Amino acid sequence: MLKSVDWMLAASLPEEEAFEPFDGLLSRLALWSFLAALLTAALIGWLTSNLLAPLVRLRNAIVRLRADASSYVPLLVRTQDEVGQLTMAFNSLMHERLAADARLQGLIEFAPNAIVVIDGDGRIETFNRQAEVYFGYARGEILGQPLETLVPERLRGRHVVHRQRFFSTRLSAEPVRMGRDATLWGLRKDGSEFVCLMTLNAVRNGDGRISHYVALMSDISDHAAQKEHIEKLA
Repeated sequence: MLKSVDWMLAASLPEEEAFEPFDGLLSRLALWSFLAALLTAALIGWLTSNLLAPLVRLRNAIVRLRADASSYVPLLVRTQDEVGQLTMAFNSLMHERLAADARLQGLIEFAPNAIVVIDGDGRIETFNRQAEVYFGYARGEILGQPLETLVPERLRGRHVVHRQRFFSTRLSAEPVRMGRDATLWGLRKDGSEFVCLMTLNAVRNGDGRISHYVALMSDISDHAAQKEHIEKLA
């Protein structure tokens, strides 16, 4: 209504035209809100990825080490925050472990007795230098072979039975002297045999289950020959 006149002025528009500016504004607001949400999600994802990257590298390194500890390479420390300190502690721990493994390997390698480590299936995993001397096999020839390869053929069937029984019933890691009631014979690569003295003990893994067995052997052929000679003289 106009104040200077007694009549009213009115206009009629289609509903779509009347609200079109508002609809356009709402559409633009919805689009901008969606784009802002995408940008925020991408930013949060990028920040999270960068924050967790050192932990992911640490986890991957641990997974690789469970399969093969020899593949360890010190992890790069990029920051001095809590994650960086954790990475440095992990590197230090692995350095100490590898040093201890090297010392143990040296003791095994240069032991005065033959040391043969076998897995739960009776296959040879470790064959030290003295074992090579006693049996005449190079390490690469014997690793992965059944323990019975080192036993005279006439005794192999019985040895398999004894080994399987020992593996299934032995619960203690305490060393056991083998062959108390019989002479133990070893078979060299050239087919010759020798009398041996053997002690066997079990090795447990991190779960407390027996995973390997260690055989410590000595060649006592000379001692046996001397004993036989003395008995003949008597």
